[in-house]
Amino acid sequence: MEASEGGTPQGGIISPTLANMTLNGMEKAVLESIKKEYKVRERGIYIGKVKDPKGKVQYGFISTHLSIVRFADNFIILARSRRMIEQSIRPCVEKFLEERGLKLSVEKTKILSIGAGDKLDFLGYTFQYQEKFSYKYKLFHDRQEKGGITCYPQKSKYNAIVDKMTKIFSQSRNLSAYYLIAKVNPIIRGWSQYFNLGQSYKARNNLNTKLFQLA
Repeated sequence: MEASEGGTPQGGIISPTLANMTLNGMEKAVLESIKKEYKVRERGIYIGKVKDPKGKVQYGFISTHLSIVRFADNFIILARSRRMIEQSIRPCVEKFLEERGLKLSVEKTKILSIGAGDKLDFLGYTFQYQEKFSYKYKLFHDRQEKGGITCYPQKSKYNAIVDKMTKIFSQSRNLSAYYLIAKVNPIIRGWSQYFNLGQSYKARNNLNTKLFQLA
């Protein structure tokens, strides 16, 4: 192992701060990239004069649906269409990163359509469009019989915590119940508190069953 004279260590506490400082301004650059081509104004994309249901002529606008969610060096960009992303947004982001000595990850960069059923993995969660929320989703009582985005832990994240718990239990046969509980409680609590959104209760219930079986 050799000492490094440049860069920051993987997982270093300063890395997220540096990433945020480097990527600040990307949102503004993306918005500017579509403003001219799509005639974007304060009310959205101008589509010309249209008639309302009463036949009155008005100026028509539609939303860009543009939204950027960024966490350190991970980010997703939501937009109205694939064409907007491919022709305007992606080239803008690539140029923005290139000016800072960076580039998009080939493995992680994808263009998806949530409405078409594609799954989006971000920060350990999987986001997926669901055509209809049934009565069992009590936390989504205002979405009954309507469509929306669901989120739940990625399968790999669930498998990882199960494998970790299985390994701990198999290596702790000689520990008392008190010490075993003290050992696994912080891990289970941390995982459960992070994965506590959307439909995460399914994975949490499955983990609870798995722990009962291991015990």
